Amino acid sequence: MIEFGPDQYAGLAIMLCAAIGVVANGTVVFWISKLPSMQNAFGRLSRSQATADLLHGCSFFFYFGPMLIL
Repeated sequence: MIEFGPDQYAGLAIMLCAAIGVVANGTVVFWISKLPSMQNAFGRLSRSQATADLLHGCSFFFYFGPMLIL
């Protein structure tokens, strides 16, 4: 049986939070791109921020979380 220590639980928690963040930010990027009312400077700034957060979440999901688990 595999035993998990505190580092593995922390890695799982990080991956769970990162997955939720990736889905949420991906949804925001998609909807901001589609809404005509967001085709202005505020919409571009919001889409840029959500894209950066999406990439940040992906790095935590694919790199930092598994690094703690393994």
